[in-house]
Amino acid sequence: MNGLKALVNGEMRNESEQLFKDVKKKKIDTIDVQLFVDTSENKENSCEPQVATNLHEVSFDIEIRAAVPAKSNVGSAITAVKHHLIRSLTARAELQYESMDVVEEGSAAPCSVHQMPRPATTILHTHPAILLSDYLFEADTVEDAQKNFDELLGLKTSIEHIDEGWERSLEIEEMETIRAPLDDTPIANLRSKEDDNTHIFSLLIALSVIVGV
Repeated sequence: MNGLKALVNGEMRNESEQLFKDVKKKKIDTIDVQLFVDTSENKENSCEPQVATNLHEVSFDIEIRAAVPAKSNVGSAITAVKHHLIRSLTARAELQYESMDVVEEGSAAPCSVHQMPRPATTILHTHPAILLSDYLFEADTVEDAQKNFDELLGLKTSIEHIDEGWERSLEIEEMETIRAPLDDTPIANLRSKEDDNTHIFSLLIALSVIVGV
């Protein structure tokens, strides 16, 4: 995540600074870290022969929480948020991929828009600052998260201690506004040189994943 800018409680701060100048006199236990990624950043393009290309466009506005020791510096806090962000998106992308059905060639639409599973969190009672996350699909409920925490982690968690309000699912109208600009995505039809009767279809897929907060 190079070229990323961070604001700590709305200010640009040196990463070597301590989060709190005096830990014993600090009045708050949390800080707000905002990360901004420049999606227009120029990157060097490498030209390599490809048979097929997949374009995955990931868009998100996401809220997460990470925990660091009170004596940490600003850089450690920013790094913790980055790590949590990458782990969250990776886990959710894997779940999304595993849940997708296989579509035969030629029957798929030029583009496909998906929503990643949304997070549901609970706390460790011994360390309330640490959140444990589960991920729910659109049809899943808080009860499903409670069952998963119990089966996978052995946590007897009450529904009152589970928070699924981090994000919301997009409405159908919102999904359509995302899909519309992607319908012009080009499809390449390549003919095999070895056999004129055989066609290799290279589908350029634009996968736009939107997380609504």
